Amino acid sequence: MNHLSANRNYFVLTYKDVRDAGFCSQFCGYHSPSTGIVSGEVIKYAMVGESRQGCETSVILGDKGSPNNDPGADGTTAIMWASSRKR
Repeated sequence: MNHLSANRNYFVLTYKDVRDAGFCSQFCGYHSPSTGIVSGEVIKYAMVGESRQGCETSVILGDKGSPNNDPGADGTTAIMWASSRKR
């Protein structure tokens, strides 16, 4: 039985040693629908990379910086929030 549902959003969170071509140079994360994950279903997902792997955190977090003094975690949260609002 498959527990994935088209009524949910899924986030793929990666560790700092995971590389995705274009991450931090072309995008900070991405979201997309997929029909290839579950046959006959459109599954919505977002990839959120570890923002400490070279991203300019000031671009992700803005002028206020890291509210929790953890730019990686705060950057990841900011990317997740932005991706979820675009769905």
